[in-house]
Amino acid sequence: MCPSARGSRLAEALDCDYRLMPATLVVTDQRLAVALRHESPVATALALAGHADVALTGIGAFDGTTSGSIFDSWQTPAMIRELASRGAVGHVCGHHFTGSGDHIETEMCRRTMAVPLNQLSGISTVVGVAYGPEKVEAIRGALRGHHLDVLVTDGQTAATLLSG
Repeated sequence: MCPSARGSRLAEALDCDYRLMPATLVVTDQRLAVALRHESPVATALALAGHADVALTGIGAFDGTTSGSIFDSWQTPAMIRELASRGAVGHVCGHHFTGSGDHIETEMCRRTMAVPLNQLSGISTVVGVAYGPEKVEAIRGALRGHHLDVLVTDGQTAATLLSG
C-alpha cells in the first residue's frame, strides 16, 4: 500500500502483488472514513493488507509533542495532550501505543485508513523498520506489544535496545 514507486518496485523484486490504496492515512470525519472503507478499491486494499503474508511498516515515535510530520495535519493540540496523558510512545499503521505496547484507542483511530493494530497479529510476518535514538522507546513498545515479528534497524539502535 506504499504510495510511491518504491512500493511497486519492492513488490516486483519480491514477486508479490501490490495494491495502491487511493485514500489518505487519516480523514477528517468518521462518517467519511466509514464511506471510504466501503469504496471497492479501499475495501479491497484493506482486506488484502489484513491478510497479507508479510507486512512492512515503519515505526513512528511520539515524543509528547508530536508524532512526526505524517500526522501534522491531523493531530490537534487536544489529541496530542490526550496521547501524552495516556502514555503514548509510538505508532504503527497510524495507531498509537504505550511503552508496554497497548493500543491507545482514540477518535483518530476511527478516521485512520490502515490495517487496525489488532489485525497485525493475524499477518504471518510483520517487519518493522526504524532507527535512531528518538525511535528507541517506540521500537520497545512495538516489540512489547507483539506488533512486530522482525525488526530492521541500525547497529547503534540495536545495541541500545539490547542494553536495556
